[in-house]
Amino acid sequence: MKNINFLIAKNYKNFLFYSRINFFIFLLNIRGGSSYYFKNLKKIVTEIKKNGYCRIPNFFNQRFIDNLIDETNYILSKYELNENNYPVSKDKSERINDLKKNHEFKPGEIKLKFLEGISKNLDFFSKNSFFQIVNLILKGKYGSPSLIYHLLSDGSQTFPLLKGKSQSRISGDWHIDSKHEHVIKGIVFLDDVNETTGGYTEIIKNSKNRLMKKNFDIHKRFHEEDKSISDEDLIKSGLMDKAEYKVPLYGKKGDLIYLDSSNLHRGTKLHKGYRRLLWIY
Repeated sequence: MKNINFLIAKNYKNFLFYSRINFFIFLLNIRGGSSYYFKNLKKIVTEIKKNGYCRIPNFFNQRFIDNLIDETNYILSKYELNENNYPVSKDKSERINDLKKNHEFKPGEIKLKFLEGISKNLDFFSKNSFFQIVNLILKGKYGSPSLIYHLLSDGSQTFPLLKGKSQSRISGDWHIDSKHEHVIKGIVFLDDVNETTGGYTEIIKNSKNRLMKKNFDIHKRFHEEDKSISDEDLIKSGLMDKAEYKVPLYGKKGDLIYLDSSNLHRGTKLHKGYRRLLWIY
């Protein structure tokens, strides 16, 4: 009975998600438009529906990205590591709030969360109408997204707050971010991300739809137990029978990516150098 309830809830959420997307695609087609943002909005919605991800090259210019880097560096300078190597504000009155934010860290890797509450400039960035419209279409709610700064390094260059060399990732195993519903995230590339720099996100294209069609045992294993999934699991379960289903999300500085992280995905191992991302949640 529990498995049946799970499948009903999952299919209901899935129905709402695609109904909302199809409705907005219909409206976008009727309205038409040739502006840069209109074209990219339609591209994001259409490709999220088709593939579970969308990449827009050079969405931001280099000067804008450099300003974002300067702002995030300024934010990092306002933090220090406590006795547990957890990032906390140098302003002691703010430290209790930092402990509630669940920042994530490992040697050579850090995720600093809720930047829009720390920086007025990033708060203004998060309130960009383009991101709010994407939220409305893909999440069903109109509002500003939350921002997460994500830094990964091999230790060859010094960064504030960062200690050690990245050897295992915070999210290095195959996983999903929701059992029942689609989870849409954006990524702003603050650096080039490729096979040499490493540390990219890898997604199994539209694996959510394939998971929905699997039997109860697969659902229980992958969803109810929140179990990490190995490459062998993917092959045995039929979730990765074609090489093209496994997509590395490379990109250049200034690119924007949106992905549905309720599809199977993971962060891959860093081999050399560093890379910085700004996640839009």
